[in-house]
Amino acid sequence: MTRLHGFSAGRFELLPGAAQARVRVFPRRMFTSAAGRKIDRDVSAYHLDERGSFGYEVPTARRT
Repeated sequence: MTRLHGFSAGRFELLPGAAQARVRVFPRRMFTSAAGRKIDRDVSAYHLDERGSFGYEVPTARRT
């Protein structure tokens, strides 16, 4: 059985003057090679930008 190991880190960015926020996700996966194991960007399942992440915007509500 092949097992995959990894994790994702995330960040919420509040956009000034907007009623939305940006969610940024940094997916990582463990790779095994002849040199050993390492954790790096998971490009096998995601289309990542130059920072190694992908993002999307979500609406937010103002508190009164």
